[in-house]
Amino acid sequence: MAQPRIEVTAPARRPLRGGLSRAVQVRETFPDGTPIERLALSELFALSDACHAASCSWPAPCSGDVPPQGGKATSDCCPMLLTAQPFTVWAAQCTDLIDPVDAEARARAKLTTGQWQCVESQLWDFMAASATDVSPPGGSATGVAGAISALEAALGKVYDGAGIIHAPLMAAAMMGRDYQLCGECADDPTTWLGNRVAFGNGYTGNGPQGQVASPCVYWLYATSAADVYQTPILRAGANDLAANSSMWIAERSFAVLFDCPGVFAARVTDCCDCEAPADGPAITAASCA
Repeated sequence: MAQPRIEVTAPARRPLRGGLSRAVQVRETFPDGTPIERLALSELFALSDACHAASCSWPAPCSGDVPPQGGKATSDCCPMLLTAQPFTVWAAQCTDLIDPVDAEARARAKLTTGQWQCVESQLWDFMAASATDVSPPGGSATGVAGAISALEAALGKVYDGAGIIHAPLMAAAMMGRDYQLCGECADDPTTWLGNRVAFGNGYTGNGPQGQVASPCVYWLYATSAADVYQTPILRAGANDLAANSSMWIAERSFAVLFDCPGVFAARVTDCCDCEAPADGPAITAASCA
């Protein structure tokens, strides 16, 4: 005899600390009142004065020359033009027509649960394709502290403000171990300089030239601060009477707009837990995965 089935609610989901959604400003409206639904068909642009490339002095610091009329030259002083291309994230739910399951609600739940992992995956690919690698030359080993140091130095040369260090989940314990997080138990961890750290579930850790990450070797990225624009969730459904089935799709569009276009990458080589055998060759980072 089959036992009766009793439906209960699933365990409550608690988001991880330090995800991308906590490191950025999420916006659901445009400043000029344009309907946010137009995001999917538009390119965003903004003007920023936060990049060092947007500032100037005449003709160079400490040159001893006097600027014309006692002021600064303005021929090449202008705000930096920033742009962002939208992308769409979606989720689907199929069900039998005779099944009382609410496919529309489940499609929406799938999307809201996994949307930030998709955004992080999309963003990581973008950063990898456009980053400047500031890792030490020659493939020399660099711990997580050295990588963060190189990233913050590079970012500070082009950006006036607190940015974001983007890291895969595997880096969180290493940063905590090496005391690289200020307030590591807070929901929005930062470095000692104040750059926010985003530990992305969708961040692969892969390098800027397609290098595949491993537990011993992975990459961190640094960017300026960012706003993420998102549309409301759109839903659509269709019934297949012949197959006695129904499918609902939930989707929304996103666009990530950085305050400064610079992106930097640094390799982390962490092999401290790998021990070489007493009578064998030394274990390298490549063989530690």
